[in-house]
Amino acid sequence: IRTTTVMGAGRAAIGISIEIRNVEPRAREFRLDLRCAGGVVRDDRSWNTPYSPQEGPRISVTPWEGDPPPAALRSNRVHAVPALGAVEFTSTGSRAYCLQGAAPAPDRIEGTRLAWRIALAKGGRWKGFYADLVGRDPFALRAEWEAIRRAPEALLKEARGFWESQVRDAFTPDNGRFSGHLPILRTRDAGLRRLYLNVAATLLYFRRTSPGAVNGVAYTTLMPRYWVPTSFVNDTALAAGALAQLDPLAMRGMVEHWLELDLHKCFGSSQMTGDPVGNGYGVNDFALCRIARAYLAATQDRGWLAKKVAGRSVQGHLSRAASAWKKRDLRGRGLADYGGRNSLLECVGSY
Repeated sequence: IRTTTVMGAGRAAIGISIEIRNVEPRAREFRLDLRCAGGVVRDDRSWNTPYSPQEGPRISVTPWEGDPPPAALRSNRVHAVPALGAVEFTSTGSRAYCLQGAAPAPDRIEGTRLAWRIALAKGGRWKGFYADLVGRDPFALRAEWEAIRRAPEALLKEARGFWESQVRDAFTPDNGRFSGHLPILRTRDAGLRRLYLNVAATLLYFRRTSPGAVNGVAYTTLMPRYWVPTSFVNDTALAAGALAQLDPLAMRGMVEHWLELDLHKCFGSSQMTGDPVGNGYGVNDFALCRIARAYLAATQDRGWLAKKVAGRSVQGHLSRAASAWKKRDLRGRGLADYGGRNSLLECVGSY
């Protein structure tokens, strides 16, 4: 069994190409089941728990707070759409729908299971395609699935083309997609090359241009399971050197947004709403200085320091961040997590 999974380029959809080959020295007949699972919900608030919002009351499932009682959770409504070879899930508390279908159409639909009876000769192959689409209009989802199932390979080709163009642009000056570009590493060390290209791929993986996002382009930091739309200040600082070369204007926009928040009361912000998320991280002041330093080193944009954000210059904000340790130093030793004595000098001293 071989599968290829893609995110739809510019679509709220996932596609999985499935190929089954009979490697036995005889013909085989078997049943294939694909079990669909719902849980779609629309929630426009920031996620203050690691897991995505669930259908039902907003209850955390973090280990330190305990699991929600089963009786407190509602489930999506489910019904089969045999004409489309699909199962449709509907949120009971919001306008959200999920259509999951397969091509060729299953022989039957049993609850949330799509089932086929398949016979393969020796060396024979069976090819199928599964898609999961979400949105606010069930009729639009059905129409989109109708188009996809007529030519399912087009979704895979579309996704491949999208990612290939992103990779190409990431290493191309004045590419029109990113505000910068990454240098091309020339080395005979295969391990070093692989490490470098994995860093580049990771940055592309975390890039978000979601419709409705308040800050335009942003980079999230904890995909694929936890706090999916959240950008952490500290995590961004860890990637700041590379990000400042690839997309310095996007990183600067993230910093300017964070300067409008109280970073002593959150660890980051939601890319979708712009709201602060979570509790304060002691490292935030230092991380903010580190990101600013990376931006200035990559762009030499000294004028940015004079820009007013939330009634104060960027340099004024950085000065506060660099000296925050004086107010937060509980042990009298100076805490690197709160900026350290030389943070401001690191940020702007040589620019």
